[in-house]
Amino acid sequence: MIASMENTAPVHFDLAASRIILSVPHGHAFIDVVADGGDWILPHAEVSADLRGSGAAKILALGGFALVEQMGRRAQLTCPFLVKMASREPHWAAYFGVAPAKD
Repeated sequence: MIASMENTAPVHFDLAASRIILSVPHGHAFIDVVADGGDWILPHAEVSADLRGSGAAKILALGGFALVEQMGRRAQLTCPFLVKMASREPHWAAYFGVAPAKD
């Protein structure tokens, strides 16, 4: 199920919840969004236990990054997992201002 979602990255921004949400038929996966003026802070990502090991966290992170960029937002990553994911992709490392991962 999750593998088929990788190409579509079904993430959306829920304004009322202040979250970037990965649409899944069971469990939950989201990134909290804190508004800081016109910019965002992404302090926490969470994937429910029943989705762990499925690739949902990676899909959430990369889909969330793409959504932030598509929305024309700037965001500071303070969640260690999101920083790690961004550091692995040169585009996202540059976009979010994090140090690229060392090979």
